[in-house]
Amino acid sequence: GFKCLLPEWKTHQITIGVYNGKKKANFVQSTNFILSTFNKRRYNMEILKKSILLAFFHLLVSTGFSQKEMAMQRAFAESYSLEAKLKYNDAVSMLTPLYDENSYEINLRLGWLYYNAKNYTQAQTHYQKAVKLKPYSIEAKLGLVKPLSALESWDKVAEQYEEILKI
Repeated sequence: GFKCLLPEWKTHQITIGVYNGKKKANFVQSTNFILSTFNKRRYNMEILKKSILLAFFHLLVSTGFSQKEMAMQRAFAESYSLEAKLKYNDAVSMLTPLYDENSYEINLRLGWLYYNAKNYTQAQTHYQKAVKLKPYSIEAKLGLVKPLSALESWDKVAEQYEEILKI
């Protein structure tokens, strides 16, 4: 017999003799088993490689999103801290670098901060954007009532209250 070395680095003993009867059948079976095992492992390695690449890509993508989310969380936390110190304009400046006009949360927060800073037109603008993004948000509609009241836009205040009652 002789030894053969397969890619998985296991040594297999193969007996070679006169190929008649059982020895030939055993040799063919052993060879087929070894080749099918090798092919299965090679196929599994391909799946493993693809899975690792997919996981790596997912990690890259999710890391990018989580860094943005972390920056947003820090900015919001800092804006709350500054709001507690009555530094509304500083709180606004924490959020403006991350401003996204399609973000309900940022527009709602900026509406509140501008209202507290007595910048009623900016407060109204951001609350209106929040209402546009989430038309059934009672919070955004009630928020919008505050700067409208400060600006004495009584028709618009009444309109907002009617919209709230429809919800």
